[in-house]
Amino acid sequence: MTLIRETEEEYIQEFCAAHQNDIITPDGFTVFCKYPEKTARHICRGKEGKIFQKTRAQRILWAKFILLHPEERTILTDTQTKNLLFFLTRSRQPHLVVCNKLDGKWNIISSLAVGGKRAEKYRNGEPPYSFYQP
Repeated sequence: MTLIRETEEEYIQEFCAAHQNDIITPDGFTVFCKYPEKTARHICRGKEGKIFQKTRAQRILWAKFILLHPEERTILTDTQTKNLLFFLTRSRQPHLVVCNKLDGKWNIISSLAVGGKRAEKYRNGEPPYSFYQP
């Protein structure tokens, strides 16, 4: 689900509209986005947050798709942070949605592409780090 828009603000508006209500995944997780504009900007700009990256922005709605399609993802728990990681297991363009527990629900804090050996481990059902557990 790639989205093509002209400006960063249009991508942010699309994300906010898609995440204005809680998402109940088919496997029973309640997911929401406490700070939709801030999270959308983070997705569009990356960790440093300085420069808008159109390639990242075009994947802004992938988080919702991944959450709603359990047949196309695997879930890991980061035992250090207790974050939940939803990983899109497709061989092309693997992607990760990171959520933290907040008020009894899962809050989307990031969504990013994953590549290389780390993506291969996810696809093979192996956590890429010892502190990621199924």
